[in-house]
Amino acid sequence: MTGTPPPGRWVVKLDPPAHTTAGFRGALATYKKIIQDLADQMSTGNPSGAPKVLKELSEEGLVDSQTNGAMAKDYSERLGKVDEVKKGLGDMDKDVDFSTFDVAGIVSTTLSKCKECVKPAQDALKTAPPPSEKTGFVSRDWESRMLDIALKALVNVAEAIQGASDEILAHAEKITGASPMSDGSRPLNTAAASAGGGGGGGYMPSYPASSSGGGGGYASPISTAGNYSPGPPARGDYKDYPGTPLVDSAIKEAFEYYLKEHVPADDPLRTNKAVHDAALQNWLDGYRVLTKRESDYNPNAMNNWDINAENGTPSGGLAQVIKPTFDSNHVNGTSTNMLDPVANIAASMEYVTKRYGVHPDGSNLAAEVQQAHPGASAKGY
Repeated sequence: MTGTPPPGRWVVKLDPPAHTTAGFRGALATYKKIIQDLADQMSTGNPSGAPKVLKELSEEGLVDSQTNGAMAKDYSERLGKVDEVKKGLGDMDKDVDFSTFDVAGIVSTTLSKCKECVKPAQDALKTAPPPSEKTGFVSRDWESRMLDIALKALVNVAEAIQGASDEILAHAEKITGASPMSDGSRPLNTAAASAGGGGGGGYMPSYPASSSGGGGGYASPISTAGNYSPGPPARGDYKDYPGTPLVDSAIKEAFEYYLKEHVPADDPLRTNKAVHDAALQNWLDGYRVLTKRESDYNPNAMNNWDINAENGTPSGGLAQVIKPTFDSNHVNGTSTNMLDPVANIAASMEYVTKRYGVHPDGSNLAAEVQQAHPGASAKGY
């Protein structure tokens, strides 16, 4: 952990009742510590650990990456996986510094939501049955059910804080016009930075940068994606993601609006047909996969059941974005209706560029965004 929690810190209480096994106590203590670390990060205005938590839980098979429901059913197996999550997370240092922005309202609201997420587990832990006369412990079945409830509390807390991170990014951008990065700096607006032909800003294309307008070249954006590194997809991996005429048309149109935001008019992405079409194909491939997994190609799809919906910001549209994310990543020239196919996908493209460092040519889309990789398992982004 970095940063010192302020006075009045919320101390998470998830205490095991008497007559529970050491394995149960250890697993519950791990869940409690992760929730506490996330809450402390939220309190200091640095809520960047949530994606890593959800990723570890999914990779260890504790939760389904699509539903965030419990997966591991065998009790002993589950205890082992919890221990692996503990090792994988270690101390969650902050990745993005939001502390210079006035986000007290978002912090307070989110911590209140987190307390509500934990309350069902706190109540359930008070229902321990008498210990078995034979073993001296409560039943393994009860312990297993309690760990399911505690795991759900942890996942809901992580999702609430991940949602707060998006809100804070939107808030920061309203103030500064740019989102804060891992070193506390602001990323360059690539179109604005390179339009004058100066020496910097933008992205690293997979082809030689145009030398027109001055020197410099491009600098890669900072990625906050973590350690996801699946290898390049094979061409055949895309066969199950054909898209639809509506989806393909929306991706193509969104890409054009997106390009205007990110590259100058004399960039090869906009002047060289071969370069442009190769980049478009990267985005078409990736977003056919992503939109199939997110919405089954339904532009009116709404998710009314997950933590975002509970928080009043259900995800919707082809790429399943929530309203705060849509607003903070809205691309100029597109509709302000979140369910508009073009606007929805364009905002998603903008989001993955900012959050994961995806290049405007889309060459690293599948490498950085698992949900867009046809050879990798589906995973919310």
